[in-house]
Amino acid sequence: MIQQESIIKIESRKNPGEEKSLNSYMGYLELKKGNYDRAIVYFNKGDIEDPWVWYYSAVAYNKKGDRQNALKQLEKVNKCHLNSLSLALVQKRAMEEFKK
Repeated sequence: MIQQESIIKIESRKNPGEEKSLNSYMGYLELKKGNYDRAIVYFNKGDIEDPWVWYYSAVAYNKKGDRQNALKQLEKVNKCHLNSLSLALVQKRAMEEFKK
């Protein structure tokens, strides 16, 4: 679990990359806790160019019953052509979920 002092330290450095990563991971933690609205807020503050964030945003939207926004995020993943580990981690799952 991320400790509050770690969060404060990251925020105090004012490094946008670190802040985006922190928000992305906090979104994932909230998603796993079942706090879908909070997860979406964190994901929206995370790296909005990251396919991993798109996929888990889609999962959060879907869990809260917002299939339309979930499909928008999944479509972004499916149309992405980045050569990245982030995309490799989620693309197959996104394609399968999009087909449902």
